[in-house]
Amino acid sequence: MKNQFETGATTSTVNELILWIETDQASFELIEKVYRDYQTHKTSRVDVFCFQQAVAGGISRYKEQFPNDHKHVEDITLLEIHELQRYFSFNYSDWSNENSYLSSVDVIFEDAKHNYSTSMSKKTTEKDAKEYFIGRSFNVGSYPKEIFAKPINIKFHAPTYTV
Repeated sequence: MKNQFETGATTSTVNELILWIETDQASFELIEKVYRDYQTHKTSRVDVFCFQQAVAGGISRYKEQFPNDHKHVEDITLLEIHELQRYFSFNYSDWSNENSYLSSVDVIFEDAKHNYSTSMSKKTTEKDAKEYFIGRSFNVGSYPKEIFAKPINIKFHAPTYTV
């Protein structure tokens, strides 16, 4: 029997990458993009192969973050990559239950480095979100340097309900 780690992974490389992807914001945003695309399908599982790009992106970010300590990730097998994809595919149901009762909005600025996503009430409509964000200034900086910018657009994600 293979070792099983806290994530359910069967190898330390897969375990480490799962923990990395779930805690690295940019990497997990790749996974969440897949999840959001599937929210409207009312399914409990996303096809494993939908995660190929997201997992590859997470692995690339890991290598960038740890340039001198990623040999084990360089040697990742196709079986381990498939295990990562399966992990995120099976976790869609949990993510969906946690995120399905709120609307979400991707707030888009002229300078893309200020773009962010946020949750809003499930009663919020796309019209409400546009009225709230477009034309208003938001502080996109952090203390002590305040940077005020106005969104140029939004992408609205209506809530979906798990059946």
